[in-house]
Amino acid sequence: MTRLLCKYQTLRVTSHPDDTHLLTKTEAAAIIGVDTSTLSRWITQGKITPAKKIPGQTGGYIFTRAEVARVAALHTPAASP
Repeated sequence: MTRLLCKYQTLRVTSHPDDTHLLTKTEAAAIIGVDTSTLSRWITQGKITPAKKIPGQTGGYIFTRAEVARVAALHTPAASP
């Protein structure tokens, strides 16, 4: 599977068994209902596990749809007053 990440970079994922259901960090954050900075913090804290990191110092993370669904089910947005 090849996925266009931007006009300069593509990602070929062949080693992950669930490679047809991959999401970018932005897509994952939107599904869960959090900001991408929160998702980055959760990666560091081990609350969500990315399937792959795009090569390079500033490369983003790719998530399986199953992992995003797992975290979304556990995430309850803070109640607004």
